Amino acid sequence: MFKNKKYIKFNQPKSSHDVQDSGNFDDFFVEVTDKMPRKSAQILKSSYSKLKNQAEKTLEKNGG
Repeated sequence: MFKNKKYIKFNQPKSSHDVQDSGNFDDFFVEVTDKMPRKSAQILKSSYSKLKNQAEKTLEKNGG
């Protein structure tokens, strides 16, 4: 049943250039959520903001 299951590898940013690209994602994220129903967009924006702050703290803590 699971013999042909494919796995996706996620690469972490390796340079400061990759981290700077997050600004491009922020612009994309805002553009997409602006096209969504208001309530759904608010939930996504709130969750994204919290997770982003949490990830930044983790990176600082781990020397990233």
